[in-house]
Amino acid sequence: MGRLAGPLLALLLAAPFLLPAWSTDDAIAAMRGRLRTRGFDSEVVSGPMVALWSEDAPDDPLASNPAMPPAVRAAPPGAYLVVTEAGDWWAWPSGADQGPLVDPPPLW
Repeated sequence: MGRLAGPLLALLLAAPFLLPAWSTDDAIAAMRGRLRTRGFDSEVVSGPMVALWSEDAPDDPLASNPAMPPAVRAAPPGAYLVVTEAGDWWAWPSGADQGPLVDPPPLW
């Protein structure tokens, strides 16, 4: 039990800062919901979308908000670039998004 105490303690202390994995499917589903609430028509909301992870994304605009959970504020930089028929959008797991981008980054 003594050998497990250190790693177990570390996991318990880090648990509040661990973010659940956010996949491309999650980013697309979130973007569909966000576009729907903004009044985009069903062709755009249910149309084709592609999500690409980028470490070069701008910082999450909600990360500096003290009301956000510590896990969001401590999240590493990066976001999904979601390409839709309504333009390209940055989407973060915190619920923030930015777009449609006037000058989207190049797709690799």
